[in-house]
Amino acid sequence: GGKKKERERRSQRKISEKTGVSKTGIQKIIKRYKENGTPNNRARSGRPPKLSPSDKMYLQLSSLVDRTRSCSTLASDLKICTGVSVHPATVRKQLKAMGLKGCVRKSSAKKDTVTKEETVH
Repeated sequence: GGKKKERERRSQRKISEKTGVSKTGIQKIIKRYKENGTPNNRARSGRPPKLSPSDKMYLQLSSLVDRTRSCSTLASDLKICTGVSVHPATVRKQLKAMGLKGCVRKSSAKKDTVTKEETVH
């Protein structure tokens, strides 16, 4: 038990010099250890994820089946199939995180718009 007592008697200054951690840092670690029984940071509670792993899988498969589907369409399909309502931006972020980027049909923009010359007066 001699080693343990020797360790307990070390000053915060000596611990700081030996470890390279500031004295304030040492004080905070000791305080945290006394409060929580561990020097580690407490687990933080963040907002729970909106999409479950199966929802993510559905989005991934839906996107891969038809690469030209918009995030809005994928979001509405997800709501119909799973009941989970998410913003198209959430779908976009999720697909990007999976390594999928959006594909847009090149010809669709030209076909859908009608120029003034084409309209019947």
